Amino acid sequence: MLSRILSSIDPELILEDIHAFTNCVMARSLRTGMAMLVRNEVGNCGPARHLSYMGDMIGKPVLNVVPALFASGQDIKVTAGMAILSGAVPLPQNLREGNAETPFEEMTHNMVTCFIGHFPMAERWRSEGRPVHIVELRPGEGDIHWNDSREVLSRAELVFITGLTLINGTFEEVIRRTPQAKQRVLMGPTVPPSEVFLDYGIDLVGSTVVCDEKAAVRYYQHGGAGIKDAPAGALKTVNISRR
Repeated sequence: MLSRILSSIDPELILEDIHAFTNCVMARSLRTGMAMLVRNEVGNCGPARHLSYMGDMIGKPVLNVVPALFASGQDIKVTAGMAILSGAVPLPQNLREGNAETPFEEMTHNMVTCFIGHFPMAERWRSEGRPVHIVELRPGEGDIHWNDSREVLSRAELVFITGLTLINGTFEEVIRRTPQAKQRVLMGPTVPPSEVFLDYGIDLVGSTVVCDEKAAVRYYQHGGAGIKDAPAGALKTVNISRR
């Protein structure tokens, strides 16, 4: 999957800049991309080493930098690799502005729905009595721990998957655990806006495009953590679907 995404990137493209904040990493090449940083997650990212220096990668080809970052086994470097991918892949023609959950809202009244990750919309729909379950590595009240999720995921018809599964190494396992899924949505600011995911069990890709780098950098530099509270015009949610 990674090799296919990399194959869409211009071989001459270089990494122009990189910013590592408390809650995310931003990187500029073709345009500015971003990915959220969550440390000490279960998966293949190893220990949290958030002070790792990456400035020496600036000016180098993206196609050399990204594989090295992913191979590092360090959570912040894997996150940086995802941010670089998000800013380096060409935007697909069928990219549309909009929230990834909205097209499926009516379905959640009757379909067994699972969110991998704690999204605000999931909390709201669950509180309304819809058959919505939230699976988390760090579960809150009413959530299901990832280690105990096999049964509910095996029944899930509609699955929303956080992009952090691409970083902590659980993406493929989520696909395996949801054989009954009629629709799978991969979403969040960590997801590169690539059509490649549609060939790996995903029906809709929800991503975030950085529209105003200066405003976005200032927001995350000052401790910003989400998308909805970002300055107006700084970020835009987009999606890619089969139809």
